[in-house]
Amino acid sequence: SFEIAVRLQRCGLRFFYQRGDWFWNWLDAIVVFGAVVDQWVLPCVVYLQALAIGPGKEQEAPGGKLGQVITMLRMARLLRILRLVRLVKHMPPLYTLILGIVEAMEGMFWVLILCILVLYAFSLMGVNLIGPR
Repeated sequence: SFEIAVRLQRCGLRFFYQRGDWFWNWLDAIVVFGAVVDQWVLPCVVYLQALAIGPGKEQEAPGGKLGQVITMLRMARLLRILRLVRLVKHMPPLYTLILGIVEAMEGMFWVLILCILVLYAFSLMGVNLIGPR
């Protein structure tokens, strides 16, 4: 929220319409808005609802439909990870490193398959040699 506040202070409403970054800026604003609602507004709604209904009374899940929306916004926070994709494009050494890791993972897949096959073969041999007859 601090980052959004600083950007809004610096750019004003142009922040939402900057060329090339408008998608990321809107995504950030929505995620931050959801976090503010989740951290501040929803607990106040639940508290006021509990005061209105009274202690010991049955009540539905916190916030009702609002709670479901907040849960979806919590999941949307994961989309902020996509901002790292932009970072990778602008740093060639980082991009090369990530490509190397991906290629190494492809090799590790075949090493895993080989280990599973060897383990399976030795387990069959062990059962046949040591197992009950």
